Amino acid sequence: MKFFLLVFFSTLLFYPKLAFGQPPDLGASSTFALFTAVGAFNGDPATSVIGDIGTDMGAFTPVGFHIGQVHVSDAVSAQAAADVMDAYADLAGRICGMNIGVTLGGGQILTPDTYCTGAATTLDGDLVLDAEGDPDAIFIFQFDGAFASSVNSTVTLINGASLCNVFWQINGQVDLGENSVFQGTIIAEGAINLLAEARLVGRGLSTAGAISTNANVVTLPAACFCVLTVVCPAAIGGTYQCIDDIPIGQAADVTVESACGVATVVISETSSGTGCAASPFILIRTYTVTDEEGNTTDCIVTYTTIDDTAPTIECPIDVTISCLDLVPLDASLDIVTTDNCGGVVTVVLESDVITGQTCPNNFSILRTYVATDDCGNSTSCVQSILVSDLVPPTIECPIDVTISCLNLVPLDASLDIVTSDNCGGV
Repeated sequence: MKFFLLVFFSTLLFYPKLAFGQPPDLGASSTFALFTAVGAFNGDPATSVIGDIGTDMGAFTPVGFHIGQVHVSDAVSAQAAADVMDAYADLAGRICGMNIGVTLGGGQILTPDTYCTGAATTLDGDLVLDAEGDPDAIFIFQFDGAFASSVNSTVTLINGASLCNVFWQINGQVDLGENSVFQGTIIAEGAINLLAEARLVGRGLSTAGAISTNANVVTLPAACFCVLTVVCPAAIGGTYQCIDDIPIGQAADVTVESACGVATVVISETSSGTGCAASPFILIRTYTVTDEEGNTTDCIVTYTTIDDTAPTIECPIDVTISCLDLVPLDASLDIVTTDNCGGVVTVVLESDVITGQTCPNNFSILRTYVATDDCGNSTSCVQSILVSDLVPPTIECPIDVTISCLNLVPLDASLDIVTSDNCGGV
């Protein structure tokens, strides 16, 4: 029983972290500072906005100062409307990590989690979000009702907390109080009203409701919507025979899409391999891409070389000789070879096979040379050497003689006869 309870409570502690570990995908709405899918956009001349603004369905009144794009009932606003609704559903479906009271602020400090309330919620005073040193920490608030911040109220981020990772899912209308400072992304199912001189650092997105401004400052930092994607075409990777076959890395190898200015590409390489200069060999090439806002992503391509091609060898020509002592010497050092990867090729005389020997100077030799490259690939060739002595020796016969008696016939002179042989043996 104790073990069951331990597992149960451990699961409760761990599971919520799984639930809010990733921010919602805002899609096309990510570049908007103020946007409503359905509702009027009521700007005023005293409001300044940095970030895109617009409405997909509703009247539009511009603000006084604006840096960004305006999208009203166009293809971008239509996609943003769909993406806002998806993001709202995503946040609303997150598992609640902690229930909190409907009144926030007063110096309250909250750490990364998914917080929820069951009714309309207010912010009075200062709410502090503490990332505890984790710049990727995510804060999600689910309010089942309207939300209002009081006059001069603030949301403060400390210890590495990023407003890009703070999300407010509000089931109702939002009113940001006069002179208040609010941070994060609001995704509301209702109107968003920025009262006099309220400041919003982040986004105000509505699935259905008007957006109204009043001498406000709304700023969406570029870092919160900079999308940096890098695609490594599979075609530039693969298996090669030789190291020199691997293409040289260039920035143009990768396809880069940057929402925040020109991206730079830095290429680094590591390699490994044993056995020879070309095989097995692995090259890992990393393309590190960084945009103007400092966002970085990597693209990695692995190249492999496997040299399984044998070298070529030019065997010495076949020869026919008459004598044993004319048999050619080992020609290993003089044999011409080529290697596909330009490596070192070693040639050895592997064997001399003698056949058909009937006398010292009549036989054939099949001489085999083997060429091996530094990857262990080898090839061989055979030289034919025919030893064939067909030249008769010469002989100097004793001179003719005339004698008077039988007993004067010369004795056998074979041992004294002078001979010569082309191979030196008679």
